Amino acid sequence: MGNTDLKKLQAEKLSEIGSRLSESRLEQLLTLEQVASKTMMQTKTLKAIELGDLSQLPESIYIRGFISRYASALGFDGTKLADEFPVEPTLEPSIVWNDTPVAQLRPLHLYWLYAAVITLAISALSYFLQQSTSPVASLSPSPVVTPSPSPSVTPSPSLVVSLSPSPVVTPSPSPSVTPSLSPVASLSPSPVVTPSPSPTLNLSGQPIQVNLTFKGQAWISVEVDNKFAFEGILPEGTQRNWKANREILLRSGNAGAVLVSVNGSVPKPMGEPGAVEELKLSSQPTPSATPSLRPALTPR
Repeated sequence: MGNTDLKKLQAEKLSEIGSRLSESRLEQLLTLEQVASKTMMQTKTLKAIELGDLSQLPESIYIRGFISRYASALGFDGTKLADEFPVEPTLEPSIVWNDTPVAQLRPLHLYWLYAAVITLAISALSYFLQQSTSPVASLSPSPVVTPSPSPSVTPSPSLVVSLSPSPVVTPSPSPSVTPSLSPVASLSPSPVVTPSPSPTLNLSGQPIQVNLTFKGQAWISVEVDNKFAFEGILPEGTQRNWKANREILLRSGNAGAVLVSVNGSVPKPMGEPGAVEELKLSSQPTPSATPSLRPALTPR
């Protein structure tokens, strides 16, 4: 199949899959923004899948991953539906039957050795079974001891003791204790800090060149000068770089596995392992945000 025919087949199949996903999303009364928040995908990527627009999507192998995540979020079998999208076939090396160890005949004396080992194992098993069923040696009878008669004891008459009635003691009532109520402490208002926006690295008008090194598998999304550049899951050891005139926006689902180097600086991780982080690199100066404080309401 030529490259043109494959692209045409991919466009038709993506349009068919996208229509099914769009109908299911509308039946569940979900918006693209809600699905994007659930799948950690951009809304324009979801919209491109529904419209079957290959020009807005990356390589076909990543399109399968997007279809799987989108379909799973709507309750489909994501892997099965993603396999319907065709990709470039991979060539597997053919195996020559004559070169495999199974096809090579073994020497005849090995079969005699196997038969001898099996016979020896059966003989040993029979010997142990016979030993376990052999009769137990009889024990010599222990001597019987005849008890000697015990002397008879004549009981002496018992003495009857009359007991005088004991006085009845009436318990005095215990004083009742009235529980005291502890005062309820009133909560003082505590200041609430409004979270600051995602960090922005200002490069003071310089062009931006960012190099990413993955020390572990991580999902990454890249926007260059407000245009979508890449989104996907990259394996450990991958290195990617992008250039921009104004700004680069990075998002990662495993920030600790992504090392970022800006304009040749020492690579540093985007954040903690497993954390979802966003980093904005800008050549334009941005005002610093001051967190605002507001008092919290005292519960009554």
